[in-house]
Amino acid sequence: MNDRKKIGLGLTGFGVFFSFLGIIFFFDKGLLAMGNILFVSGLSLTIGLKSTMQFFMKRQNFKGTISFGSGFFFVVIGWPIIGMILESYGFIVLFRLKHKSNAWNLVMYWHSSNSRYTRISFKIREWTIRIRKRLSCEANQFQSRQSSVRLSEELLKLRGKGKDNSVDFTLY
Repeated sequence: MNDRKKIGLGLTGFGVFFSFLGIIFFFDKGLLAMGNILFVSGLSLTIGLKSTMQFFMKRQNFKGTISFGSGFFFVVIGWPIIGMILESYGFIVLFRLKHKSNAWNLVMYWHSSNSRYTRISFKIREWTIRIRKRLSCEANQFQSRQSSVRLSEELLKLRGKGKDNSVDFTLY
């Protein structure tokens, strides 16, 4: 991890800390504004300015971006409670973990430069793909065993009735 990312993580941490202090001290607008500025600047230093802009400007992130930005605006003009409500909603929308979503993409932006984390995440993906392939192969083998059992049962039924063995069998 290079120095820029270390500074970015520190700024992000201080941003969260100052925002927490601003909430604890009855929505102090100075602490909340400082926390917001530190959080956004730390995020841009950690994952890069281009990745930050791409993250906030994605079409599916517009609702969260607008909510977070308008909340920041309300905090700066002196309405911290309304601002924090809007910011919290925007933060939840931007960083929710319902599916392979924005938070995972944000983590992958950060981990992409660190080869150890990238290798681990790709190994996990590779293992899940292998497990899925193995399960599908086992399911296909099970189906083929079932069809061969049905075929042998049909053959035994026909032999028991005295018919010849020249009957064409199809697999189920």
